[in-house]
Amino acid sequence: MTAAGHKRRNSAKACGNASAEPQPRQKSEKYNSALRRRTTQFLYYDPAVVDLTGRIREYYKQRGEKVPTSADAEHLAYAIHYKVDEFHTFDKGKKGGADLLAMDGNVAGHSLRICKPPFKQAQLVFK
Repeated sequence: MTAAGHKRRNSAKACGNASAEPQPRQKSEKYNSALRRRTTQFLYYDPAVVDLTGRIREYYKQRGEKVPTSADAEHLAYAIHYKVDEFHTFDKGKKGGADLLAMDGNVAGHSLRICKPPFKQAQLVFK
């Protein structure tokens, strides 16, 4: 369980993106080890999530609001589809995308709690 007592869910695509570039074997082993915790549940490709991803982006586009990036919309769609208790992010839209924290409670008409994680943002260092 995470600090909040919930399972951490990672989409297969999100995990794949993080390790897309060739890494030295030791770094890959450390990364994979970090994902093998009991608190991690992998979520695989689901056509319903792909559809919801598009609907989330279209919702904000039609309203003339900042549209979440494809990756952000996909992560939100997985969270909605799998009915997570909380969606943790530090994303405030500083890189030109939508402010995910501002969507707390309502993501394209879907109820979703969005908040910062109960710990400081960290970077995985694989030396």
